[in-house]
Amino acid sequence: MRLASERGREAYVARAHSIEYWDSDAPRDKIRAISEYLEDFRVIPAHELPSGVEYGISATTVTVNAPKHIEYLFRRLRDQHGVRFVRRRLDSIDAAFASPDTKVVFHCSGIAARTLPGVEDGKCFPTRGQVVLVRAPAVKSNVMRHGRGYETYVIPRPHSNGNAILGGYMQKGVLYAFFFLVVAVVVVLLSLLVSLQSSLCSPFPPFPLDPLLCPPSPHQRHRHTRRRRAPSPSTPPNPTEPCYESANDASTYAQESESIVSRTTGLSRELREGGLEVLAAFAGMRPSREGGARVEREERHGRALVHNYGAGGTGFQAGYGMALDAVAAADDVLRELKGDDGPRSRL
Repeated sequence: MRLASERGREAYVARAHSIEYWDSDAPRDKIRAISEYLEDFRVIPAHELPSGVEYGISATTVTVNAPKHIEYLFRRLRDQHGVRFVRRRLDSIDAAFASPDTKVVFHCSGIAARTLPGVEDGKCFPTRGQVVLVRAPAVKSNVMRHGRGYETYVIPRPHSNGNAILGGYMQKGVLYAFFFLVVAVVVVLLSLLVSLQSSLCSPFPPFPLDPLLCPPSPHQRHRHTRRRRAPSPSTPPNPTEPCYESANDASTYAQESESIVSRTTGLSRELREGGLEVLAAFAGMRPSREGGARVEREERHGRALVHNYGAGGTGFQAGYGMALDAVAAADDVLRELKGDDGPRSRL
């Protein structure tokens, strides 16, 4: 919230009214926890809930223009903290320790953690999703509905000429037919810790900000240019009936886009009344993990290896907290490096 208030335009983050619905099994413990720090928190009375919804909350949280926010973080680390970014393919996690100067490795390879030698975490799996990018200037609020077997959400992109992301799908994968390019990261992150602690005064909101919100590659993009009015709410196509070939399929499908538009316009009054222009549809694989994310330290070659992966569809929601936990896990090493006049930090 502090980042949105003080550097919102620079960081592409904005305060936003947010609504979250559950058709069933609302996580009451989580809701009690977030009610202690979210502004304007309110349990929505039953008579205000949409048909089929069991429980709902509203609050003031934040919304993120994901691709632009990543660029902001990159520039801040590079320009203000002297972090150097090096892309390199490694044959195993042990190769990240090739330099004797490396004291700590932060491992953030996502789905590749399943096959990366030295890690080979069998709990990792891809979760396929498809989203639709629209121009909808009237949309100012985050809205999410957790249905029985589906997820529906509307997320405005701040400082983007009125764009919004509509979703979505959560299709768990069981096949691993595609090759993962492993980009291993060697990090000394004391500067990142300072950066994160100075930017945030509370956790990110409990509204998942999906890794699929990043720009699609050309082969993933499915463009539309025709202006269309939002359809009236109706019974949407069944979002639990996939039309994809496998959960590793990054193609986009018109049937899924139509389902997303139908469900989201039924969910969001702003979208329904303000109209929308469909710009693109794209799909991708979320880096999921059975049992949740792994943020854990182990010793490798007498040095620290900190794992930080498996956030699934909540990477932008949980990313800051996971980063702080990962840095805390290597606090002793980082404190020692702080007093070292050796090489500058590398990411």
